[in-house]
Amino acid sequence: MSKKKKIKAWEQHYANAKEKEFYSTRRIDLLIISISGACIYIVFEILRFINSEGSKITGTPTILLKLSAILAVCAIIVNIFSQYWGFLANGYEARYSRAVINQIEENKDDNNELEVLDRKSRIYSFWTSLSNKVSIGLMLVGIVILVIYNFVTF
Repeated sequence: MSKKKKIKAWEQHYANAKEKEFYSTRRIDLLIISISGACIYIVFEILRFINSEGSKITGTPTILLKLSAILAVCAIIVNIFSQYWGFLANGYEARYSRAVINQIEENKDDNNELEVLDRKSRIYSFWTSLSNKVSIGLMLVGIVILVIYNFVTF
């Protein structure tokens, strides 16, 4: 492959990495935050209803409701970390692509820099993936607890 073709291929890879960096800030994270926020809102509304003067529900333990809200809040917090780590992972991937392009243009091999950038990208990608899974899990468990509470109570 010629030098120009290599550079063009890495330029495309760089552009894709930058696009992913932007996309990482608005992907499924919005869904998790929205659904978890709705879960928190529903919990507060149910608590307000239970504690209202006209409510016929008395002595209902609200620990499951509160647990559901706590899990939803934790899902949002973990999701924020996921967004940050995803941003860093894609940023290092973009820097990796730029470093490869620079090496091709300058006809030199500095694998140390590439290894460092690649390792950082992989580490942050791992944490992004793990925190996304944890966030989704927290959200789903919170919703299931909320649904169970509603079926048992109402």
